[in-house]
Amino acid sequence: MPCGNTDEVCDELLALAEDAIMSIGAPFVPIKHNGMIYIRPPLS
Repeated sequence: MPCGNTDEVCDELLALAEDAIMSIGAPFVPIKHNGMIYIRPPLS
């Protein structure tokens, strides 16, 4: 999902994604890369 033009917006969106994923107990990891937030499964 695109996260906007500033790092501040990306950081806020990343924090919201992390909170949502943790609250439902999903086995996914959100990462920020090149102005996008990606949600991927854990590596191991």
